[in-house]
Amino acid sequence: MTRPCCPRSDGRAVQRYFIHPHGTGAPADRPLVSAGGATRRASPVLPRRGKKGSDEQTGERPSVLIAYHPMEEAERLGQLLDPNRYTITPCKDGLEALNHLARGEYDVVVTGVKMPSVDGLELISILRNHDRKIPIIAVGENRAGMDQIFLRSAALFGAFGVLAQPVEADQLQDMVRLAAAAGAGA
Repeated sequence: MTRPCCPRSDGRAVQRYFIHPHGTGAPADRPLVSAGGATRRASPVLPRRGKKGSDEQTGERPSVLIAYHPMEEAERLGQLLDPNRYTITPCKDGLEALNHLARGEYDVVVTGVKMPSVDGLELISILRNHDRKIPIIAVGENRAGMDQIFLRSAALFGAFGVLAQPVEADQLQDMVRLAAAAGAGA
């Protein structure tokens, strides 16, 4: 059920994830993987899902999953979005984001680039390698060096857009609005 380990930028190895073509997979069949000295269960199998449609089509608010480390920053990014316009779910890292994605549908994913467990580039890669058409917005530090390389890499991996910290409310709102509209049309 799993593919071989893949190297990370920090030298550790993590188990790759995959989506079962029929969307099945019980937690009991998930192997144990080791990353950074901690042993845990591999991420759940991600089922293939269709898009819910836009706010105008369904009458529902677009749902936004925000994966950022530390959790306080994920919550801060969520506060920049209008809670009357979006359903917002913050999470502390990419592994928790994969667990949320396995349990429900989201219209947009906002992810930090550098996170523990599964980082933003791995999250983008996992979603893109398995026909997930969900729009992803990558957020990283506004410093020269590795963070800029990570943001460029996020775009190459298939992110809908990238934003550099500090993120202004109008920047994030505009990007999420455009991403939700693009995802509804996919």
